[in-house]
Amino acid sequence: MQKFEAGASIDGFELVERLQSGGMATLWRARNPNFDFPLLLKIPFLDPGGDVSVILGFETEELILKRLSGPHVPRFAASGSLGKVPYIAMEFVAGIGVAELTNRAPQPPDEVARIGAEIAKALAALHRQKVVHLDLKPENIILAERGAVLLDFGLARHAELPDLLGEESSVPMGTAAYMSPEQVLGERSDPASDIFALGCILYQLATGEEPFGRPATFAGMKRRLY
Repeated sequence: MQKFEAGASIDGFELVERLQSGGMATLWRARNPNFDFPLLLKIPFLDPGGDVSVILGFETEELILKRLSGPHVPRFAASGSLGKVPYIAMEFVAGIGVAELTNRAPQPPDEVARIGAEIAKALAALHRQKVVHLDLKPENIILAERGAVLLDFGLARHAELPDLLGEESSVPMGTAAYMSPEQVLGERSDPASDIFALGCILYQLATGEEPFGRPATFAGMKRRLY
C-alpha cells in the first residue's frame, strides 16, 4: 500500500491535510484549481491479499456517488483506478457531525425532532434516486447549512446497478447498532432499512443509549427480530 504525505499530488489533487485514517481508508483535505468547491480525497487501504470487501466497497461507492446529485450528498469530483492509485475525490462538507451530538446526548426533544426531520429529508432524496444507504449511523451524517448530508456509500445499493457486495458476501453487512431486521436476514434493497437506522439514531440522541447495543455476533443481532 502506497503511503502519502502532505504536499503530495495525485492526478492533480494536492494533499493538504490528513483528516482521518481508519480501518478502510485515509481521508485528506485536498485542492485542485479545476474545482471551485472544497475537496476531500478518500484513499482506500487495498493491501495485496487483503479483504476483498474493501475493494468492492470502493467500487460501489465510486459507482453510486458519481450518479447522485442534490444538496444531501457530497459532489463527486473524480476517481482513480485500482491499477494505479485508487481514490475518490469529492466535496468536503463542513458542518456538525451527528456523532458529536450523540456523544453529548441526551439532546432536547425539540432538537431531536429537528435533526430527525433533516435526516429524513436527506433519506427521501436518496431513495428517490433509487439508492439505499444501508450504513446510516451518526458518523455518516453531517448537519451542514444546506441540511443533512449523507456520507460513505461503500455499503449502499443502487437498484439499477449490480450488487457487488451482496453477491460476494453471505453475512449481514452494516454497523450492528443500527442494522435493520431485514439487513440481519441478508436483505439489501429495502429503503425501510434506512428508516430503521434513523429511528435508532433518534433514540440514541434522545436517551444517550443505543437501543440494541453493539452485538458482536450474528446471534446477538438476531435478537432484534423478535
